[in-house]
Amino acid sequence: MLSHHLGEAAHISVLEGTSTIYLHKVQCKHPVRLLSHVGKNNPCSCTSSGKVIIAFQSEGIIQQGLPHCGPNSITSPTQFRHNLEEIRQKGYAVCIDELHEGVISIAAPIRDYSGEVVAAVSVVGPKQRILSNDTPRFVEHVCRAGQEISNLLGYYEW
Repeated sequence: MLSHHLGEAAHISVLEGTSTIYLHKVQCKHPVRLLSHVGKNNPCSCTSSGKVIIAFQSEGIIQQGLPHCGPNSITSPTQFRHNLEEIRQKGYAVCIDELHEGVISIAAPIRDYSGEVVAAVSVVGPKQRILSNDTPRFVEHVCRAGQEISNLLGYYEW
């Protein structure tokens, strides 16, 4: 439903080591070649799904995921930690031009019954279609999807 409502590709991903692995992908009607597919892995430090998962992990895992990505991503460990803190406070992550030039991705955490962040749901598309004034609507839908999936896994916020 997320892809249908927003018109962009949607992913569910998990963290494996320092990589984000896509477990599921729903393609949109007008796909853009982003080289993402089920089983594809990307560094966690330059994707919204990777950042939103790692932001809620232990210090040891955060240390392993410190930046080692492309030219448009955060490369300073201090800036990366600050970015993770912002993500924890907001409850979602937005990456613009970090992994691929001209691409924006928005992700929300998926929690299991214990409250641990175990995965992420994200939407990704070209900046020409995800305009800055549309970002709040995208964030709302992605966060709602993350909450709904978390509820299916037994997580309920009290």
